[in-house]
Amino acid sequence: MATQGEGEPTDNAEKFYKWLTSEERESGILKLVRFSVFGLGNKQYQFFNAMGKRTDAHLDKLGGER
Repeated sequence: MATQGEGEPTDNAEKFYKWLTSEERESGILKLVRFSVFGLGNKQYQFFNAMGKRTDAHLDKLGGER
């Protein structure tokens, strides 16, 4: 996951991130999904890897297995 602006998803990830963070998602919906998140960025950037960290947290919250 790449981060742009002030910690927002890139244009091509926006639709996925909106789905992932929707309040309509049921907890445990991804309980059979194994995942990993690859974050891209530069450590000098104020919002370094923000989307990678948020995506990882949301996938975990929905029951995915790292």
